[in-house]
Amino acid sequence: MTVGQRIAQKRKELGLSQEALGERLGVSRQAIYKWESDAALPEIEKLVNLSREFSVSIDWLLGEGGESRELTPDQLRMVEEIVGRYLAAQPSGKAVPLREAAEPEEDYGGDPYDGPEDYDGEAPWDEDDGEPEE
Repeated sequence: MTVGQRIAQKRKELGLSQEALGERLGVSRQAIYKWESDAALPEIEKLVNLSREFSVSIDWLLGEGGESRELTPDQLRMVEEIVGRYLAAQPSGKAVPLREAAEPEEDYGGDPYDGPEDYDGEAPWDEDDGEPEE
């Protein structure tokens, strides 16, 4: 998919005309037409504005980013820790399992925090220096 095709796809998903998108970006309808027909590329500033309007990355607009938006195991553990802290702070105090339908966990080398079921309400690092415990 070309840059122009990506711009056209997102514009149509938002139900915008070329003129309406041009008004939002401060460019003419003709500029939008040129971008969508791949006769011209948007300037960097306009790419930034397009990415914000469409809620996509500039990499995606340029076709450079991978299509995968899956979290890495480390990112997933961080999200689970944040959610675990949030849930632990709720008045009900009930922990909700986050991985009911997830694949079996991998061994992450003895990480002090292995998931929400192991969350004891304490951070896995020492409060004094902010570094992880050994």
